[in-house]
Amino acid sequence: MHFTIINLCVKLLINNKLTIAFAESITAGRLTYDFSTIDNSAAFLKGGIVCFSNETKDQLLKIPAELKKKVNYSSLEATEDMARGLARIIPTANIHVGVNGSNLPGDSEVIGDQTGTIYICALLNSEILFSREFQFDGTKEDIINQTIIHVAYFLRHYLENKQIQLNYTA
Repeated sequence: MHFTIINLCVKLLINNKLTIAFAESITAGRLTYDFSTIDNSAAFLKGGIVCFSNETKDQLLKIPAELKKKVNYSSLEATEDMARGLARIIPTANIHVGVNGSNLPGDSEVIGDQTGTIYICALLNSEILFSREFQFDGTKEDIINQTIIHVAYFLRHYLENKQIQLNYTA
């Protein structure tokens, strides 16, 4: 189950005195919820925002107009801007994660032949920690679960391997 990887990620967050916040589109709050169910969540979880519609992304996260004209809302660039917008809204978190995507099975607007295109971006102190595109298969639930696992996995990977500088201000 994905709670094992989340638990490992949370231990690293707490041990490194880091906090986290999420801006979620494709996962619609599940990521924040799953992290919130871990013991002592107040020590590391600053909050989360669900911005499912493009209008909500505009209003809350203030995705730049020039980006909206150039790329689809469901893109890696837009997801990076979601994480940056989240950092403006919840500045007390050290890590800001944006999760976005398109083409879930059953969605009315499927673009092309591929389903489950997912974008994940994490910022540490406003610098990109990782930013990646994934292609997942399965049902909506499968794709959402795979997304949550990948967020926790990549956070754990970077925290465990000390590939980040933990120079932050409390």
